[in-house]
Amino acid sequence: LRHSVHNQRILDELLQTDCMRRMAGFARSVFATHFPELYAEYADTMAALREDNPNLRPIFEGQAWPAISINFPPNAFCHDHTDAGNKANGLCPIFALGDYDHTQGGHLVLPDLGLVIEFPPGACIFIPSASLRHGNIRVRQGESRASWTMYSAGGLFRWVRYG
Repeated sequence: LRHSVHNQRILDELLQTDCMRRMAGFARSVFATHFPELYAEYADTMAALREDNPNLRPIFEGQAWPAISINFPPNAFCHDHTDAGNKANGLCPIFALGDYDHTQGGHLVLPDLGLVIEFPPGACIFIPSASLRHGNIRVRQGESRASWTMYSAGGLFRWVRYG
């Protein structure tokens, strides 16, 4: 994926903020601590990709996920969906961001599990986004919600493993 020079500069500045680096570090630490075998598979795959193509640039040094999506305010919202291109047995951290009353909106919806979960700003959850439908509820007018997630395409793992 390539961005325009202008957009890449803005994205680089955003990703180098202390806030974004701390969230990325938190997600990596949780992943490595609680899912060590899956984390090792991600880390080994990303290392193999970079070894094969030294021009690949990680978003964050030492990070297991090669891709991010930032859904900007004022009302980051999505209908329930799966991310079919992601690693089927993988995990994606999702961060809720913004200024909203999490008891009134912004809930995480997991229809396959029959769950609607209060998801306050600053919260992070790991889900298997390729296989578990997920979405969220809109926040109220005048409130602001954003989200940030990291993920990995399943094709990267297949390419490293099978060529």
